[in-house]
Amino acid sequence: MKDATAERPLPHEEVAAAELLVPWSSIEPNPNQPRVWFDPTKLNELALSIATSGQEVAIIVERHPQHPHRYIIVDGERRWRACGIAEVPEMKVVFAQGTEAELYKKSLIANFAREGHNPWETAHAIARLKRYENLSDAKLAAYFGKSSLWVTNHLSFFRLHPDVFALMHPSIPKKRQLKSSVALHLVPLSHREQLEFAKKFMEDGVSAKRASFAIGKHRSRAGSTNRIRVVKHHTFSKIAGFTARIEEEAELIAMLGQETFDEGLRGRGAGTVKALIENLDRGIGHLQRVRELLSNVPT
Repeated sequence: MKDATAERPLPHEEVAAAELLVPWSSIEPNPNQPRVWFDPTKLNELALSIATSGQEVAIIVERHPQHPHRYIIVDGERRWRACGIAEVPEMKVVFAQGTEAELYKKSLIANFAREGHNPWETAHAIARLKRYENLSDAKLAAYFGKSSLWVTNHLSFFRLHPDVFALMHPSIPKKRQLKSSVALHLVPLSHREQLEFAKKFMEDGVSAKRASFAIGKHRSRAGSTNRIRVVKHHTFSKIAGFTARIEEEAELIAMLGQETFDEGLRGRGAGTVKALIENLDRGIGHLQRVRELLSNVPT
């Protein structure tokens, strides 16, 4: 059988944004795709829509580095999967340009503009972007439009035992997944303790509040040298992380400048601005207390 892709010239740089038709079978998923699980029900619904009305929006692809007539998805894997279910022979594509890191960022932006990401997927997406760009937690937070604590919490999941972290995988039905709010309480524990508590929590279906209580009770009873060391290390990590984040976030806010402040707060009213200043004053009071505590630490 003649290869249909051989009859099509590869796109040139000057027509990189042009929409083309390529065989569905010549396209493959991106191994670095942030989303790893797709709801089968929703895929089937999309497949029915495509079978009825056709593919309305082109997917974004890049050329395969080893195979000149094959393509890797940058954005649009859900549509590609649905077209496979609908047995669509060809798909509309446009070609992305850029380095591996740039293409990953494009895929990340496209994916996280949508809702429904599982914490496991989110943690891996943040970690990969951090590795590509060597960004601080504060800058990663700004990139995702979230808080630094949101970034820190997701990255902390990598301190879980692999078998515990795997319980958060999106392919597991939600009712049987380890909740991220519960998983956060497991992070400071040893891997052995994580496995023990995760098993018990999954069996009992405990809430984050009950998990916190159970772990707190366990830690208060433990009293071993190793437990004290872990608690001390966790305390140091929290303090060091906080001081680094406060500096980075304050710097980012200050860099916005007066014009941006004026534009962002215009029309909000004097009461709103006053409330923000009062919040800031209270925060400064807490920071002064933290500074006093640090200054009094014996060195």
